This record gives sequence, C-alpha cells and structure tokens, in this order.
Amino acid sequence: MVDEETKVIGSLRIAIPLFNIYLNEADELSRRLSTELAEWSVEFERRPVSESTVVLAHSLAGSSATVGFIELSGLARALEHALIR
Repeated sequence: MVDEETKVIGSLRIAIPLFNIYLNEADELSRRLSTELAEWSVEFERRPVSESTVVLAHSLAGSSATVGFIELSGLARALEHALIR
C-alpha cells in the first residue's frame, strides 16, 4: 500500500517533498546539460568539452542516485565518464 505522501515510479518510492525537490533539480540540470552539449556539438573540433558540462552530468548522476533512480544515475555517470575521455 502506498500513501498519498509517496510518489511511485515503477519500483521507486520517494516521499513527495523529496520528489519535488529532485524533480526541480533534475529538470534544471538536464536543461543546462542539454544546452551545453548542443553548443559544444557545434564546436567540438575546435575546443574540448567544458568542465561545467562534466559537472552537470556528475550532479545529475549524484542527485538521481540519492533518490534511488539508479537507471538515470547510471546514464548520467556514463555520460560524465565519456565527456572526461
């Protein structure tokens, strides 16, 4: 049984207040990460990926792991590692 104070996404269960904080943070991180990747993709032959892009991927991985969203955390961590290389 799930109460009204819990958000359920598949097998993931998160308290609504924490879910709201996570959702706002993940939305902002994803938006900024997407923008930076799009800008870099136009110039990738002329400059390396910026440190801030790697930090955004790292932050998304960390915050997703904190709430137990392991799949997104793993994807963001893989992106972080690919950007570092």
